[in-house]
Amino acid sequence: MDAATLMPRVASSPWIRRYPHEEFSRARRRTSHPGYLVGSIGDTSSQESYLRSSQCPAFDLKGTDQLRVALQDEKCTRMSNLLDSLISAKAVSTQGFFSQGFAKTSGAKVVMAYGPSWYGQYLFKAAFKVPAGQIAAAPPLSWPGETTRTTGNVGGGVWMVSSHSANLKAATDVVSWLTTSDANQAKAPTYPAYAPAAKAWLANPDTKKYFAGDVGDAFQQAADEVWTGWGNTRFSDATAWSSVVLPALTSGKSLTATLPAWQSAIADEAKARGYKVTTR
Repeated sequence: MDAATLMPRVASSPWIRRYPHEEFSRARRRTSHPGYLVGSIGDTSSQESYLRSSQCPAFDLKGTDQLRVALQDEKCTRMSNLLDSLISAKAVSTQGFFSQGFAKTSGAKVVMAYGPSWYGQYLFKAAFKVPAGQIAAAPPLSWPGETTRTTGNVGGGVWMVSSHSANLKAATDVVSWLTTSDANQAKAPTYPAYAPAAKAWLANPDTKKYFAGDVGDAFQQAADEVWTGWGNTRFSDATAWSSVVLPALTSGKSLTATLPAWQSAIADEAKARGYKVTTR
C-alpha cells in the first residue's frame, strides 16, 4: 500500500500531517528552496502510486477476459494534469528514484515522496542515507469533493507452491508461516501485508525506531484504502509504462499528451494475451 512519506529536512518545509491533492499541487510553491523535489514519476512502478491512487481505469478487469482501458477518464486526467504542472515546476522528477545515479545527485533534495510504506526503509534510509528521526508518514491523500480516499499498491509478492511437490503439506506450512506468523513478521524489515501480523509489527518498537513519529495510523489506514479497480492481469502493468510513457516524459512530452499512446500500448498487449478490450 502507498502512503504519503514526508521528510521535514528543510527549515520552511510545509509537510506536517495530511494533504488533499490540491495542497500537494502547491507543494513546490510553498517552499522557498528551489530545486527540492516532492516526488518522482520516472520509475517502472510510478503509475501504480499515482494513477492507481487516482482510480484511473487503466487495468479495469471485468471478469476474467475483459479489460477496460479508458485513459481519457477524468480520474486519469486529473492526476496527469496535476503531475504535468509539478513536472513543469521541476518539483517532480522524470528521473526515477531508483534510477542509476539519482540517490547521489538528487537524493538530498527529496523532501517528500508519495509512495509505498517501504520507502521509509529502502528509499530514504538505504538509498538516500537520511538519518533516523527525520522521516514521518501521513495517510493517503484525497481529491476535492471526495470523502473516500484510495491509494495505490507497489511491491510485495506472491508465494507459490507447486502441485507437483513431493512435500506439498510441508511446503504449504512453510509458506503459511512465512506470511502469517507473528514470530516471523513482527521482525520483518517493512510493514507486513497480513493484517494480524501487521499489528504485531507495529507493536515491535524496533521496526518503527527509524521514523520521526508513530506511523501506525497512517500505515493501517493506507492498507485499508488500496484501490481494487486496478486488476492483476496476465501481463505486467510496467511494460507499456516503461516502453511508451517514460521515454516520452524524459524527452519533454507531457504525461497528459502521452495517455492515448499508453492506452493503445496497454490495449495491444491485452489483446495479445486474449483479453477483449474496451476503451470507454
